[in-house]
Amino acid sequence: MVKSYSQDTGFYLKGNISDSATTVFIENASIKISATGNAVTSDDKGNFSIWIQNLPSTICISHLNYQNRFIRIDSRENFSIKILLQKKITTLPQLSVTTNKPVNITEDQPLYIKDYEFCKDKIIVLAYRDKMLSHACISLLRLNGDTICSVRFKDSRNLYKDCFGESHLLTKTTAWQIFIDSTIVDLLYPSDIDKFQEAFSPVVAELNNKFFYKQYYYNNQILQYYFYDKSAKKSEELKVIGNKSNLYMMRDKSRIVMGSDDPAIQEQFENLAFYKPVFAPLVKLHDTICIFNYADSLIEFYSDSCKLMNEVAISFHNDPNWKREIFVDDITGKVYALFRKNGISALKEINLKTGDLNNSIAIPDFPFVENIKVHNDNIYFLYTERTDPKELKKLYRMKI
Repeated sequence: MVKSYSQDTGFYLKGNISDSATTVFIENASIKISATGNAVTSDDKGNFSIWIQNLPSTICISHLNYQNRFIRIDSRENFSIKILLQKKITTLPQLSVTTNKPVNITEDQPLYIKDYEFCKDKIIVLAYRDKMLSHACISLLRLNGDTICSVRFKDSRNLYKDCFGESHLLTKTTAWQIFIDSTIVDLLYPSDIDKFQEAFSPVVAELNNKFFYKQYYYNNQILQYYFYDKSAKKSEELKVIGNKSNLYMMRDKSRIVMGSDDPAIQEQFENLAFYKPVFAPLVKLHDTICIFNYADSLIEFYSDSCKLMNEVAISFHNDPNWKREIFVDDITGKVYALFRKNGISALKEINLKTGDLNNSIAIPDFPFVENIKVHNDNIYFLYTERTDPKELKKLYRMKI
């Protein structure tokens, strides 16, 4: 039975967790407050106690062997609850290995491909005449590599796809929107590159007139996601994710560098101690927002109203060959993780229901491929054949 005790504005929630079929107490279940990430575990008799600061709050109860359960806490007045969890129906994941042969779809074109983006059933390609990056052009290709049309351009840096799915050409000074018709490609609406990046770079997704932003803090060890609801004209926080081990190290920073006021020494310490930014990419999958929260070993699913619907535990990122990249097939909605060993890349499909890996697609005989993308069950990547005297970078396609 659960009782709650007031303390200031918050209170301790105490409860008990057991198996719904056997009524056996469940030990080591995780009880987490979705909004804050504050979490505790149940003891050997299924009991727990957790501090709730604000109401309403949603708690997530999870366990390796049981299905997740979400409970909304609306009141602390005479509140009582007994939590029952249902066991998972577990089956061993079917991990198949695919080794289809990659095809060079730009083999007949004497071009150095620097970047590319998909536009429905076509490919926008930023290419050059040689690896010295002279004589740039934007080409529109069919998915088999056939050229539909091209437009030449003097200055170019890379392509960029915004949260609306529109593609842009970025130069040192200007951002151009790429206009595409069935047989036409053109560059329209030039804007200042700094203003363009300031407006678009923080935006990671758009869903039903809600714009999702990311912001890093504390040497990139805390990542905040928030959204702006254009219809309601207000912003709200969605999720805050932190690298807890590195944040603990930051507390010792002053002690370690206190013997020196040299900014260079302090910067060197930060670069050595705090490693890479928190990696927890947010992606849109049809009408759902997903955060691949590798810091907390979870995939989090949010509805179009930005409410947490479900969490799935993951562990595949503990593999030493796992890389900090994620690939989403916008056509099929499938998501892939990247693994690389001895230069050979393999994409593994993530089962979004279980968190397991279902399918491994190796890219054989092509070490250190670049700019991988997945589109309609095909893997695309850039690669330079070492036997090519011109060292032209080509675009390859490989069926999954």
